[in-house]
Amino acid sequence: MRSLTSVLLFLLVAHRPTIAWLGLEEKLPRWLSNNIIYRKYQAGDDSSRVLEDLAILCTREDVFCFVAVDTSISAKAVVGYIEMEIPAYMPDPRVMDAILEKMPAPSKKKKDKVIGYIAYVKVAASSRGQGIGTDLISRTFNYLGRTRPNLVAMYLMVNEDDKAAIALYKKTQFVMLTYQDKDTLYYARYNMK
Repeated sequence: MRSLTSVLLFLLVAHRPTIAWLGLEEKLPRWLSNNIIYRKYQAGDDSSRVLEDLAILCTREDVFCFVAVDTSISAKAVVGYIEMEIPAYMPDPRVMDAILEKMPAPSKKKKDKVIGYIAYVKVAASSRGQGIGTDLISRTFNYLGRTRPNLVAMYLMVNEDDKAAIALYKKTQFVMLTYQDKDTLYYARYNMK
């Protein structure tokens, strides 16, 4: 049996013309209006809302970028992105030990396991608070789980004062590692689904 929330979401999405006529459409979160798509970075994407030029970063061979695109602006309007190194480039051995310490047993035993690093997770200021960051992380990990079978963990660093980022990472299955550096916290995610 479907939950009440699922039914209400279906009604909201299925009846967008009615919602627009009632003047409620602008009150809907952007992700609910079906204008956001999530995909790998493509040459020509317009990243001016989040960064001067993602092309410099995302076209390097050792960097992988996944983006949130707002098609209500344009087919190339990036409103969020995740920049990753897979595998992580020269990780600190203390961080690697902390990642392995919390790694689930089946992943520890995996031969040729790969650990990646998330350099940036960013959502445009005008698009924050709409679930885009949560969706972007979830869809990125779903993609990684399907395309990178040896990937067992992704880690990132966050300033201990950045409460919004920490809440986002906890909400999306990242766990705090035992190793910390000054005012920097380290988090890792092991679930690649």
